[in-house]
Amino acid sequence: MNLLGIIADRDLDKIMTEKIDQFQGQIIGENEGFLLFAEIYAFNEFEYLKLRLLGPLKVQTFDGCQITFFSDQGELGMESDTMEIDTDYSKKLKVGITEFDFDLEDELIDVIENQKISSVQISIRKSKLDIPITNQNLLKSLMKIEG
Repeated sequence: MNLLGIIADRDLDKIMTEKIDQFQGQIIGENEGFLLFAEIYAFNEFEYLKLRLLGPLKVQTFDGCQITFFSDQGELGMESDTMEIDTDYSKKLKVGITEFDFDLEDELIDVIENQKISSVQISIRKSKLDIPITNQNLLKSLMKIEG
């Protein structure tokens, strides 16, 4: 890598480090090294579940991801609405923020509101992450506010 590339890489890492240090949100799940955040937002009269994953994952794909919600009554698998996923990654901190959105469909709302979700599995490229849901009450409250 040439000198200009090294300087650009260092500056980008500084920006990513600041972004990660200032990151805020409400945690709905966690496992060793990863925190899962959720929020609901509307765009063009459609509602979406935005998930943010903070941890040592670095991924870039145009194939989206899959999520499976595991509950006391079974499981629900969904494809992300976001096809381009690119982690904002800090080499200094060795962590990144990976974001992806899912259509907030009636079936998903029903699972969140009426079932006890124990965990989610996020599949991105060749990575599979199992994350226990530690704050389902927060997840349910998001449905009541926005849904």
